[in-house]
Amino acid sequence: MIEELLVSNIRLFEGPEEWRIPLSPLTVFCGTNSAGKSTLLKTLLLLCQTQSDADAPSRGGRVRLTGGLVDLGSYKSLVSHNGISKDIMFGITRHDTIEVRHLQALLRTRSSESPGPEPPSPTTELEYTLSVRFVCGVRGSETSAEKHAKSPNVSRRQGGPQQVFLKAASFEFSAENNLNLSWKVVADDESDLYHILIPLDYFEVSSRGFQFMDIAREPDAKHARVEVLLRGLLPVGLWAQSKTKKQKQSEDADDWAFFPLPPLLGECSRDLEIEFGNIHYLGPLRSPARRYYMTNLEIDPKMDPAGEFLPYVLRDKRDQLVFYVPPKGKVVLRKPLKYVLDSWMCYLRTGEYSEADAEHDLHEIDVASMKDVLLEFSVKTFGGEAHALADSGFGYSQILPIVVRGLIAQVGSTIIIEQPELHLNPAIQVRLSEFLASLILAGKRLLIETHSEHIVNSIRVLSAEDPSNELAQMCKIIYVNTESGKPQLKQLEIQPNGTVPEWPRQFFGEALSLSARLLRAQNKKTENLTTK
Repeated sequence: MIEELLVSNIRLFEGPEEWRIPLSPLTVFCGTNSAGKSTLLKTLLLLCQTQSDADAPSRGGRVRLTGGLVDLGSYKSLVSHNGISKDIMFGITRHDTIEVRHLQALLRTRSSESPGPEPPSPTTELEYTLSVRFVCGVRGSETSAEKHAKSPNVSRRQGGPQQVFLKAASFEFSAENNLNLSWKVVADDESDLYHILIPLDYFEVSSRGFQFMDIAREPDAKHARVEVLLRGLLPVGLWAQSKTKKQKQSEDADDWAFFPLPPLLGECSRDLEIEFGNIHYLGPLRSPARRYYMTNLEIDPKMDPAGEFLPYVLRDKRDQLVFYVPPKGKVVLRKPLKYVLDSWMCYLRTGEYSEADAEHDLHEIDVASMKDVLLEFSVKTFGGEAHALADSGFGYSQILPIVVRGLIAQVGSTIIIEQPELHLNPAIQVRLSEFLASLILAGKRLLIETHSEHIVNSIRVLSAEDPSNELAQMCKIIYVNTESGKPQLKQLEIQPNGTVPEWPRQFFGEALSLSARLLRAQNKKTENLTTK
């Protein structure tokens, strides 16, 4: 799971030093407008979008600034101070487990340096941490980039929309028993080629094709340099010339062959691919309700920030088993989506829940198909009567995508939601906070950007009510504001009793300010009445 977000030279988050934003199972971003909250979330979405839109393995390494998930504009609008000659950096630190069989080559390499105890069983899983940083920018020299800074929509290389490419990527792996390894991917600025730099001692014992590959050695004599193929920004295989073919001085295309990455490198790339593929996003404005939906439309929920996937999920996935925690519960259960959705929607509507609700179809949401062409679905409103979604108020169309997306997301997924409170009254915001807390108890991760005092305070109350004190440890508030044009990030830890030490004075201070103003005005009018 992602534990840290790394950025540099992206909009307000100017370099050269990197900004490190620690993430918890539930991280709430709050603060002033235009302070950079959305930028941080969209940087993570940029990784997801680039990998989701990636073609087959190639030498490309192109960064997808615009797509179905997020639109970051041109490179000039993304880089700090519009400095098109500068590079941006973004990355993550993640924590996971890995089977020892993927580490056997590393264990052999390290044991030859300093013999230790017998290695564990190949099927044993060890915890590991991987930090990856992607440095990207416009290809070419600084002078060439600056030359085109006045025309941000013109590409130096292709004459079309400006293209942004990976320039370098670094990977730092560390596991238990002091097992560490780092490798890099670097771009050749004069061509479309990428090379991977791998510690030579590890490469010799880990790569099954090492003895057949013609590889270069770096000047430090400690790293092997091999051409690498990428899918998106991640290495997926080696492209090398065969030693035997080279000895025959053949000019055939068969001189070159594909070789797999060493096991540890390949496993880390696969884990990153899965991580980025399990990022869900809902933007601040969910799609308004329609009276009818076309049945032939298919939408990938993960690539749909407006929640237009809703009717098709309700049509096709109602019997899908999902992991969830019921209202007022603590234990993770697994039941069909239709029952779980009914029980949570009933609770959000009424504030009441019984265990029997999860065993019956409460018809909180019904889907009807008209001649296999149109879909119409209805929901129970606060009076208990069912009405078409289009006639049920704007709040339902805003909260339903959040609940459905949260339930269908797999355990370990990261769900990003901007302003979940929109068009919801305070009571529903409080109950929605309980739903969000239930998701992290079910093993999912949430990144929330909100201006809602009710949501933040509800999370504090839930933490105080938790007898195990575990919820407080799983939640974090990142307060973001600007000072002299630079973002200021303050990490606020929720204590087991719900208090937040070092609460910023300006953080949701308007309610206290209004109460004080009202009290002063009331006292003044009372004084005026008594003097008459």
